Parts: sequence; structure tokens; C-alpha cells
Amino acid sequence: MGEIESIPSLDFSDFARDDLAHLASQSGMLESIATHAAQIKVDAGSSEAEHDIAKNTKLPLDQVHRVFRAIWNLTFLKNRLGLNSQKLIDVIISNLEQQAPQDWIKNNLPSLKSASSTIAKVLDTLNADHPLYIASKAEQLRLSHQNVLTDARIITDLRPVFNPSAKKIAEFIISHNLLVNYYDGTETRRMVFALDANDVANLRRICERAQEKEHTLKSLKSDPSSISIVE
Repeated sequence: MGEIESIPSLDFSDFARDDLAHLASQSGMLESIATHAAQIKVDAGSSEAEHDIAKNTKLPLDQVHRVFRAIWNLTFLKNRLGLNSQKLIDVIISNLEQQAPQDWIKNNLPSLKSASSTIAKVLDTLNADHPLYIASKAEQLRLSHQNVLTDARIITDLRPVFNPSAKKIAEFIISHNLLVNYYDGTETRRMVFALDANDVANLRRICERAQEKEHTLKSLKSDPSSISIVE
């Protein structure tokens, strides 16, 4: 009697199930997405790649982002379990049949089963030389810092200075607050810095200089031998 093949037990969060459902709902566009993904620039970050693919496929950016998120999670799971693409999808479906809520199974499992071969085909294309794989690694390197900026704003205040009787405004004080939102690896936090006009001008100068340095490095990237390192 042959051995009964064991099926790995997987736990799926509501978030993961929603991503799988979304991936299945986009099955008709997956091959087009994969085709455009194979043509992106090797030096593109994953965010830039998603924007390019959204533009070429006419899909909303958030939908492309969710497709890629699901694909990369499946790729990670595939490598961790050591399964081929189709076997991975079969294992996922088997687990979902046993543990997913009945309404989720009713509304999403049939479409996931129908899309399984298409999803497996896309997963098969993502080898280590694929531009999207390289873009993802580049994005991971870009974000491999203790704190990552997520958003920044400068709020300008105009504060009146009144005379002793408070009947007239003698002067106005202009101040700025730099609001910096950042992700520290656990949660999004905020820091606020008080700025004056000189600080704002200095921030602009160093940002423009950073842009110029990036432009210079990108122009030299095609010929690394032309980059000179000053000790």
C-alpha cells in the first residue's frame, strides 16, 4: 500500500484570504500583468514597477499592488514549503476548504479554483532573474532602515502680537512646523519640528542637492567604471 501524502497545514488570516480572493478576481488580467512585469526596467523599484504596470494594463494602482502582494506572499510560501507552483495552489485550496468561513468559501473558493492554473503559471515565471524579483529585492534594500519616512508636511502659522490693550495687532510672527510621519518597523509614528524661514530655505537647498546627486548617480549607473570614489 502506498504512503498517503500529507498536506501541510496552513493558517490564513482574514487579510491573507482577502488577498487570495482579489488575486482570483483578477485572473483574467494576470497574464497581461505578468507580460508587462517581464518588460519593466531591471533597476526599477517595486513601487515604480507597479505604477508602470498599472499604466500599461489600465488597472487601478491599488489593485496592482494587491496582486503583487499576494504573488510575493505565495512565492515566499512556495519557497518555504519546497512545492511547485500548482501543488502550492492545491495545498492552499485544500486548507481553505477546511478552515475558511462558509461565506468566504461560497463567494470566493470557486473562482480561486478556476484561476489556480493561471496563478501557478504566473508563479512559475518569477525566477531569480525576473525583473520584478530584482525590483522587489531593490525595494527591500531601499526600506532596510530603522525608520522609513511615510509622509511629511509643513504647516505654516501666522501668530499676531497684540499691543498692551489688545486692541491693535503690533506684529505678526510667522512660524512653520515640519510634521514627519515615519514607520519604525512596528507602527507609524510622528515627530514635529519647529522651523523658521532659514530652516525652510536650508531644507529646500539640501533636498535640491539630494535630487542633483541622484541625477548624477543615475547618469553614471550604466557605466560603473566611470564612478570615482574620493577617500
